[in-house]
Amino acid sequence: MANQERSAASAANKEFDKAAGSIDDIQRDLQVVRDDLSRLAQQVASLLSVTGGQALREVKAQMSRAKQSLDGVLSDASEKGMEAVDTVREGTDTVVEALEDAVRQRPFATLAIAMGLGFLLGASWRR
Repeated sequence: MANQERSAASAANKEFDKAAGSIDDIQRDLQVVRDDLSRLAQQVASLLSVTGGQALREVKAQMSRAKQSLDGVLSDASEKGMEAVDTVREGTDTVVEALEDAVRQRPFATLAIAMGLGFLLGASWRR
């Protein structure tokens, strides 16, 4: 029995050594995987910083172009608005001058037209 126990112990020791060797192999493999993941993370971070910087520069450039375009549109709108105001002023001045001329040249006709318009407005307000 002692012989069997010794051979069983020897077999157990061999199995234990194999298992210990397997554990060491697994630990080395895990360390290799950790190192690979670390390098991959560094590469991804580097890639993101490069492409992220490029993307940020592109966004800034697009925003600058959009701002310039908006400034141009606002400037054009302002100019057109000022032109419209000038046109309205000129039109108003022309109408006022025409009325003044009409009153000077035909005062009685102008007075009759004004009275007729007043009567029509008064009659429409009553209804």
